[in-house]
Amino acid sequence: MNQNVETALKDARNSANTKLAPFIFRSILELYQQGHNEINADMVKSKCMQIERSTNWNGRIPAICNAMRNSVYYVNQRCDGSLAKISSENRDHNGFSIKFS
Repeated sequence: MNQNVETALKDARNSANTKLAPFIFRSILELYQQGHNEINADMVKSKCMQIERSTNWNGRIPAICNAMRNSVYYVNQRCDGSLAKISSENRDHNGFSIKFS
């Protein structure tokens, strides 16, 4: 696990300014801290369901994918520019995924 990636994800979570983004960034961070370098939208949705039970996350895939895309941007902006990438943009069946190096 890269400390710079972890710090950037924490900063993203703390600076999130929409209703759902803090939960999504927290989910991405927790999955990364658990050792997942490649994270897909279904994993994030499942983690969000554990963290925030009052939201219907099944209908929030676009928001999840958008926050995942923003996390890649945020990590690369805060770090050296190449620590995160979108590995699959397929939103069908939660196929959107990101990868941290």
